[in-house]
Amino acid sequence: MAAEHRQLTEGMTEAGYRRLVEGAPDGICVYVDRRVVFVNDAGVRLMRARSRDQIIGRPVTDFVVAESLPAMYSGVAGLRDVGDCTVAHPAQMIRMDGSLLAVEIVVVLTGWDGERAYQVITRDVSARQEADNALRYQAALVNHVSDAIIGTTKSGVVTSWNPAAEAIYRRSAADARGCPISELVGAAVDPEAIIASDGVAHSTHRSADGAQRDVRVSAAAMEDGYVFVCCDLTKLRRAEQQFEAIVASMAEGVVLIGKDGRIKSINPAAIEIMGGTGPEYIGVDFFAITDQFPFYDADGVNIPPPHRPALAVLRHGVPFYN
Repeated sequence: MAAEHRQLTEGMTEAGYRRLVEGAPDGICVYVDRRVVFVNDAGVRLMRARSRDQIIGRPVTDFVVAESLPAMYSGVAGLRDVGDCTVAHPAQMIRMDGSLLAVEIVVVLTGWDGERAYQVITRDVSARQEADNALRYQAALVNHVSDAIIGTTKSGVVTSWNPAAEAIYRRSAADARGCPISELVGAAVDPEAIIASDGVAHSTHRSADGAQRDVRVSAAAMEDGYVFVCCDLTKLRRAEQQFEAIVASMAEGVVLIGKDGRIKSINPAAIEIMGGTGPEYIGVDFFAITDQFPFYDADGVNIPPPHRPALAVLRHGVPFYN
């Protein structure tokens, strides 16, 4: 006890301690008998207090959520000699406005005017916690999206391969990492060319079992490589081909026009009705062509061009039947 008393009496006075820690970037407070006897400027700002007077004299438990106290007390109980400190552990602080702040604290056994005291060093880790949460959220997105997300080095060696890439290309992440991306997708992959073409390109890839994949590839440059997003359009493309086959075989004429009235596609039946060979109609004003033909309603009355169904639908967006 005599040795400990000597150490405590040799501890700093308030004036000496203040000079040492006022410029510290972390919040620092000292408590004796569980009441705060000192707090530096950084601690005042951290706690959103107007002045030290709002903090000094109050129990340290006023500023720590109950769930964080057991870990803090457990660490303090293991301190024996002046200068001993706990490991850094997370805690939630209660600020003067009632808001909570994620911090990391270290408690150091010290002396204060001859008494046993504890110095609490508090570091704001809320920004780091938010960044960690954002990274975890982004990782969850990468793992759950339906598109293959592939990271590579500058030379094209795969460094990351998400679950969707495993499903699309039939290769595990363990097998894919460390291999050239071109070998894994069965096609040449030129990130600079993709980026030059607005970051998107269409290509034919092959999975490990040799199946052909129609994909839309997006690429972006990273500090140490590239990231590729490969959207598997195989099922969509097959559906489009089936739809195109059905439309092409219909006896009814089908013409697709844009909002500007120009023809985007036309099936064989419509070409036969309108005359011509087909390609000359693409991009041409549908109404300029069809105004020369008579259109009849169900009673056999010719419909004037300004009142014809296609023009009315384009103008009002209301479907027309019969």
